[in-house]
Amino acid sequence: MIYESLNMIAAKLAQSLYVLSFYMYASPLKNRLSSICYMICASLTLIDPAVARIPLNIPSMPFYYQVLTFVLTDLILLALIFVGRNQVHGRVIFPLMLTMFLFFQGLNLTWTDSLIWDSFSMWFAKLPLT
Repeated sequence: MIYESLNMIAAKLAQSLYVLSFYMYASPLKNRLSSICYMICASLTLIDPAVARIPLNIPSMPFYYQVLTFVLTDLILLALIFVGRNQVHGRVIFPLMLTMFLFFQGLNLTWTDSLIWDSFSMWFAKLPLT
C-alpha cells in the first residue's frame, strides 16, 4: 500500500515536470527553435515509464532503476546542451530544463524516503478521489 502510494506520488512529480515543460512550450515564444526545445524536454519525461517496463533481471543491481532513468535523461540533456552550444536562439532552454530535472530528481530520490513524505502519501492515498 505504501509502495503504491509512493509510486503514485513519484508519478505526480513526473507529471508536474511534464506540465511545467509543456506550459513553457505552449507559452508565447519568439521562434520555433525554442518551441521545439521545450517539446523535446517535455518528451524526456516519458523515458522513466518506458524504462520501468523493461524487465531488468539483474540479480544484485547496485542501484535503483530510478537512478538509471534519471542519469539517462540527464545525459540526453547534456548531449543536447553540447550540440546546441553554438546556437543563437534557445541556448538557455536545455540548461534551464536540466536544472529543473535535477531539482525534481533530487526531490524524488531524497525526500520520498522521509517520514513526512510517508505520512503525506498515506493521507493522499486515503482521500476519496474516485
